[in-house]
Amino acid sequence: MIPTDTDPRSWLDQRELEQLAERVENGSIRDATRITLANHDYQTEEMQEIFDINQDSWRILTSQNISGRCLDLSAGYGRRSMALAEIVDEVYAVDVNLSKLRVLSAREDHDSCQNVIPIHAELDQLPFPPGNFDTIVADFTCSNGRNLRERVSRLRRYLSDDGSLILILDGWTRRLGIPRLVGLERQPPNYGDFSPATPSGYRSVLRSAGFETMAIYVLFPTAHSVEYVFEVGNEHGVRALRQQIKSSLTDGDRRRNALQTAMWFGEQTGALDYCYPSYCVVGCPKESSQSDSNSVGFKNPFLISGRTRSVVFDFGSNGINRVSKIPNRTEHISMTERENHVLSELRTKNKPIVDTLPSGQSARSKFGTVRHETPIDGQPLKNQIGGDIESFRQTLQTGYDWLAEFQQTFRGETVMRSPKEINSDLSFSPLDLYSPEITNSVQLFRTPVHGDYLAGNVYVRDKTVTNVIDWEYGALSGWPIIDAGLFPLNLAKYVFGGVEDGFRALFCTDTEYAKVTEEIIRNYCDSVGLTYRAFLQYLPSVYLHRMKIDWRHNTMNTHSKKLKKRISRVELLRTVPIDSTDSK
Repeated sequence: MIPTDTDPRSWLDQRELEQLAERVENGSIRDATRITLANHDYQTEEMQEIFDINQDSWRILTSQNISGRCLDLSAGYGRRSMALAEIVDEVYAVDVNLSKLRVLSAREDHDSCQNVIPIHAELDQLPFPPGNFDTIVADFTCSNGRNLRERVSRLRRYLSDDGSLILILDGWTRRLGIPRLVGLERQPPNYGDFSPATPSGYRSVLRSAGFETMAIYVLFPTAHSVEYVFEVGNEHGVRALRQQIKSSLTDGDRRRNALQTAMWFGEQTGALDYCYPSYCVVGCPKESSQSDSNSVGFKNPFLISGRTRSVVFDFGSNGINRVSKIPNRTEHISMTERENHVLSELRTKNKPIVDTLPSGQSARSKFGTVRHETPIDGQPLKNQIGGDIESFRQTLQTGYDWLAEFQQTFRGETVMRSPKEINSDLSFSPLDLYSPEITNSVQLFRTPVHGDYLAGNVYVRDKTVTNVIDWEYGALSGWPIIDAGLFPLNLAKYVFGGVEDGFRALFCTDTEYAKVTEEIIRNYCDSVGLTYRAFLQYLPSVYLHRMKIDWRHNTMNTHSKKLKKRISRVELLRTVPIDSTDSK
């Protein structure tokens, strides 16, 4: 089903919605969505609507305007309401769709569920007295924009004198369906009143309703798939967005060409601020004298939405002043605390390798524990990957040189893992992932692990590693192959266009790339005291490690196609030829 005017944010028909609601009421939302959305044409979109907390990462940059009693309009399944309830006293979640409210009411996957009160009502017939709310959040995306001025004026009466109104709105480019046209989403166009669908138009709407102060943020690429957030007019944000598009999308990706062309044209004509697909608009009736000491304050922020936390680069006149990592939800606080703990323990050792670890400190905020870091030196190692075998060799060697030194510095004693222990190490029962029968023992050692050892997380200058960042999947004790196996697979993605094809090219064929890979990995194994056979046998630990952490913290990865992809990769890595490999 394609969303309609009656429910522009639903990809399910009424029968499917009722089935979903009934299953959530009689079980868990995880199981209910897995069953209802299995093989559904719009599984990804509906999963995002239910679980994707990144859609609400604008909360971090607007946190000073969010407090007290909150009204959430077009609350749907309650994802945004649950996120808001973590930083306010209570949330009244209003929606016209009763089936969605049944799902919201039955949800138990957020600690804040008890602070959310579902209300079935029309948006123009709200059952509340005037001045009842300190914060009102209204999602008016996927609507045609008609009567927006009247809607905003009507909402003003429900707001306290020093309250805040936060609107999630489409720009005219999204109403025309341009993000769909270039492959950024599948949401159909929603033609209507285009006159207010720009920052200046939205400012006019808010002023006419009596709002004196306001800020407008870009939600990119769209409000339903928020990867980046920054304030309209922030030149640092524009440059950072351009760099992110360049580094995250490959040369052959038509989205990259379309976005780069559009941004270039927008900057040349001065029209860029008016052309973004989605905006977050904040209005206040008057200048607030209140100061929230628990808010995370920024001057010129550029936010990148992550799997478990958002990373905010705060710019000054000379570049980045500070990097802040903020949990996306309460359940993800422990991921930031994990990074803080791992790095603080590692940095107690007086060894040269410690200079390549990020320096930072933790702080408390209304989002829980946050981590502040100083800007790092160098460029991502992935930038060195070219289309030739020598650049691949050099990049792979650089990554393994650092990893070998790191593991030699921090490793524990050698242990012998029995077949039963190996089976346990390489299995994960919640996802029915079980290792094939193991008959041999393996000699390994425990070591701290990074957990997400990608070429994009390794920074270099003059071919020397200067910093290895993003340790939220780190652990003080793990198996060495968790990092050593992920790194070549990550490089293979850039060289061969995907992890699966890259794995086969590096480990299952007789090519120059495979020969170089085996040579460098064998040298690494010799330097840290591993057999090549042990390396190959523990390759599945690469993804099992991250899957176990994601499952424990209920991250979005466990509710998306990425989980199915990682399961298939675990099974693929089990096919690596081991029996034909000599013991060394």
